[in-house]
Amino acid sequence: LVIGSPAGIAVRVITEIYGATARSAARSTTMSPAEGAAAIDTTVVWRKWIAPAVSVLAFALVIAVLHHVLEHYHLRDIVVELRQIPAPAMVAAAVFTLSSYLLLTCYDALGVRYVGKPVPYPRIALTSFIAYAFGHNLSLAAFTGTAVRYRIYSTQGLTAIDVATIAIFCALITALGLGVLGEFGRHLTGDVA
Repeated sequence: LVIGSPAGIAVRVITEIYGATARSAARSTTMSPAEGAAAIDTTVVWRKWIAPAVSVLAFALVIAVLHHVLEHYHLRDIVVELRQIPAPAMVAAAVFTLSSYLLLTCYDALGVRYVGKPVPYPRIALTSFIAYAFGHNLSLAAFTGTAVRYRIYSTQGLTAIDVATIAIFCALITALGLGVLGEFGRHLTGDVA
């Protein structure tokens, strides 16, 4: 589960509630230490299956919503529409998409270099790809992408401040690039004041 995702937050809240309930029950009643330990051990058993159960429930809910939203579309219609797209256009789209993600890994590489931490480029590329894929598809890219970055970069010894600096660095570089590209487009179209 992604840190900060709704499912991740739900799992964390539920496990905290069950954990706090068992601990307070063990303290507040007149239990022997062995009975209190048994109550806490029961909580451990609950914690082992509650997170997967919540995940499966969230997955089932997502599948149900997708089924409801997509029930008017049939696979054969989608395949027919995809086949109408010329092959060169599909190849160009794939090349531009791969190029875009490759350039985005360079943003992260520059950010990691800026914070001065030694992280190998393959790890940076994987982290960047996953962070941007989640961020672009789940919205709130600043939060979801940063949560993914923290989860992966923390295993490389980066602190939360380092990850936040990388995320801000990447956002600023993206904003700067979009500004330059927008201005270049205005000059190409002759829409200059």
